[in-house]
Amino acid sequence: MGETSISRYRVGMATVELLATEEGDRRRTLLLQFWDSTSDLFGFRFAEVYDERGGGRHTFEVDTGRRAIALLAKSTVDSERKVVEVFRQRIAAGELGPHLPPGGNRDLVERWILDAGLPRKVGGRERVHEVLRAGDRHLTLRFWVGPRPQTFCFEEERRTGGHRDPANVDAVSAPMGDLERLVAHLEGRYGKAGRPRMDDRLAACFAAAVEAGDLPPEGARDVAAAWFAAAGTAARQTGLAHTERLLRVHRADTDCVFTLTLTTDPQEGTITFREQYEYLPRPGDPGREYAYGVRTPYTSIRRLNEVLGAAPGGGEEARLAQCFRDLIAAGRIGDGRPLRQARDRVRELFAEAGVPAEETNWNWMNSD
Repeated sequence: MGETSISRYRVGMATVELLATEEGDRRRTLLLQFWDSTSDLFGFRFAEVYDERGGGRHTFEVDTGRRAIALLAKSTVDSERKVVEVFRQRIAAGELGPHLPPGGNRDLVERWILDAGLPRKVGGRERVHEVLRAGDRHLTLRFWVGPRPQTFCFEEERRTGGHRDPANVDAVSAPMGDLERLVAHLEGRYGKAGRPRMDDRLAACFAAAVEAGDLPPEGARDVAAAWFAAAGTAARQTGLAHTERLLRVHRADTDCVFTLTLTTDPQEGTITFREQYEYLPRPGDPGREYAYGVRTPYTSIRRLNEVLGAAPGGGEEARLAQCFRDLIAAGRIGDGRPLRQARDRVRELFAEAGVPAEETNWNWMNSD
């Protein structure tokens, strides 16, 4: 093995490439970084870096202080160069290398640091894979998201002006340990891609779903959430509440705006139907508003769609909203009915579906 050379490309820092391998459409590199620091958590870093041919990078990193350099080198003299040699010897011995799964090299180095009784900080850059871009809709898979326990997630995003806004992202996520379970479920439907990495196989399944027309740009998160649930993952949904205005009628004789709405809120975990009356200000009457609602847990959405006969295709939320529009078209709920009749009828529908129902009434009086 030749002599190790460590070059500092900026004052106080040096990066050494230990190993680089081409793996399909990406390059994997194992790196060591050294820099001047008195912190117990910074000064020495091991990084496992993946560079995609089409652009993009994801990394797995572990940091610790410079005490680790002396311990690994078993010397304080020329210690950085000796540490590099230690790592290269372990690569040659097969302890580290391309045979380990993504993050496996980082995890092994982390164990060495912990066994030495040293503090460490685990980090890196998540993998981002674009599934579809259609107008202002972006569908994306993300892997190794956040600190441990790490997750993978599918996002449906609405962009304005081409910019990402976390407030416009609906997502479903699960622990990385559930990735293989979801892949198996989807490969049973779309076939196997013949790729070794689980994240690549999931990306291939989502690409196949788009090609088959099973993953629409709008409502995709709900479709994906159903897959996560069917696969038995510990899925978690996040995103903004969506309110569908099902009906709006202005009653001219009383200057009242009558509205029926359906709000689905995966983050709060609720589905709420409201029958609302807004009396606009008139001479001698400053105006007032009443709403009579009924809500059920968000987890009821699939059962409601089943009982109400939702049409196949699209997201669960969009399908449920269409079911309520169909109820209006069929005359089962609507305008010109007694007070609270629409709310009561929906509460009955919830009961028929066997899902919980809770009334949520409120009123507002204009004091101006």
